[in-house]
Amino acid sequence: MTRMIRGSVLLAACVGLWSCSSDPTADLAGVPFKIVSLPSVVFIQQDSSQLIEFQLIDELDGQIPEIWTLTAASANFTVGLDSTYRPVYDAADGTLTLPDSQTQVRATIRGTALGISNFTATAGGKTLVIPVNVVPGTLRAVFAPANPAPGAVVTMTMPPTLRLTPTSVITFPPNLAPVSLTIAADSMSATFISAPTTDTVGVVTKVFNTEFPTIAPFTLKTQTKLTGAQVGNWTGRLPVTFSSQTPGAAPITATLTAPYAFATSVFSFPTQAAPILNSVSVDSSTANITVGPNVASPLQATRVMFRGAPQFLYTLVSADSVISAIVIPNVPVTLSPTNPRVGDTVTVTAAAGYTFSATSAVTWPLGSTALVAGVAGNVIRVLPMPGSAGVPTITLVTSSAAPLFKLTLPGSAPTPLTMLNTSVYSGRGNPNTATLLTIPPLLTDTLEFYDLVQNIDQFYRMTFAVDSRLVMRMSWPGTADVDMLWCNATCGSFFGGFAGATGANPENGTVTFPVAAPGPTFNLYANVYAGANPSWVKIRIIRTL
Repeated sequence: MTRMIRGSVLLAACVGLWSCSSDPTADLAGVPFKIVSLPSVVFIQQDSSQLIEFQLIDELDGQIPEIWTLTAASANFTVGLDSTYRPVYDAADGTLTLPDSQTQVRATIRGTALGISNFTATAGGKTLVIPVNVVPGTLRAVFAPANPAPGAVVTMTMPPTLRLTPTSVITFPPNLAPVSLTIAADSMSATFISAPTTDTVGVVTKVFNTEFPTIAPFTLKTQTKLTGAQVGNWTGRLPVTFSSQTPGAAPITATLTAPYAFATSVFSFPTQAAPILNSVSVDSSTANITVGPNVASPLQATRVMFRGAPQFLYTLVSADSVISAIVIPNVPVTLSPTNPRVGDTVTVTAAAGYTFSATSAVTWPLGSTALVAGVAGNVIRVLPMPGSAGVPTITLVTSSAAPLFKLTLPGSAPTPLTMLNTSVYSGRGNPNTATLLTIPPLLTDTLEFYDLVQNIDQFYRMTFAVDSRLVMRMSWPGTADVDMLWCNATCGSFFGGFAGATGANPENGTVTFPVAAPGPTFNLYANVYAGANPSWVKIRIIRTL
């Protein structure tokens, strides 16, 4: 049994030996064939670094340990072996160290100047040339002067291998864009006037690299920044002082510090009543303004400029607030009636010392804007929208305490509005019993009203003494299709040709009524053609003939 085992081992050894001596690739293992790298071509930004790895391999792709040498003589980049890559343990002193021969090495390449060059990696008698392309990471343009005075012309000169294109743009975000930009015929420089507040690097679009003509123009940031003369002297706030920060009815002055000026500026207190501009001084440094009531806000001024650089106009807000000594929190009003039906006119009467404008608007917290039926002094008559409730807010109110200003004020009423869910237009479900509406005089007024929708068909009756031409509109909430039609007194026939069934919201149309036939009585017919009944309709009629 023992003899048989020994014989088998000997036979196996002989078979293995015969097999090795017959392998046609055995002589290729361990023989240097070539150096490979990853990547094989380097594109690197100027002032940036990149890693590259090398291996010496045989024809079987096996790695071969060797001593490595990198050779470079270029002004475009530097290259050096990475001494921290794949160290081994030294049992003698217990440290990590690089072996003399390495199967794989890594190098660091750092771009120093734009251009194309190469370096050589050598190991085991083999060499590999690596092309290196140093491309722009930032634009090393030169600004002259680098600290321009307001309005001064700046020249930007490009580095040797880069060019501007005819449509290049230079900006310094978030500052106002430069003006008077001129690009030289040779594309190597540009002149411009920068905003006096500039203190940042520039952004230059459509830069062309002459060494890479097939690459499309690109956008670069400049490496150095441009610093205007006003940096540190101005923080972006309106540089103004007030003669009074708590004004009453008398005007105050807003005076700019040098070297700033108002250039046809517009003044405002954002979200509050704008001041009245009375005058601006001859040298444009001082504005005389009247401040309205209820103001408690910084002053905003448009078109503020630096002297010496009038091309740049700023909208600025003062650091200090102006607080008006006149406070008008609301307008005292009474409402009558306080429980109107839909279609009723509600009279809003202001207390003494308040008046309304002919274009004042009345809005309830619920129900939105009412229809104005008339204004006279401190009285405004309105038709509230169905569902309106509470005390209204009124626009364009004048108070004797500040007669120069039109104010938007909330009302203050002893009894708020509560609308009844009924309509003044009784009988509107039948053309024979529909409420008779009064047609407005020719071109002098508009019949406009809200009504509840309580029937699929609703009728509004009108009588004409003379031929009349009416322009009409009907609108409603929601997505229902409501048509506006005209029929005769009994609604036995429609009045010919009126296109008021379009499916649109609002419905618009014009119709002429001859009183001889079929007049003089007609019915405006609101028909819910499709969808659920809307809660209300709004109808407007203007008589033009």
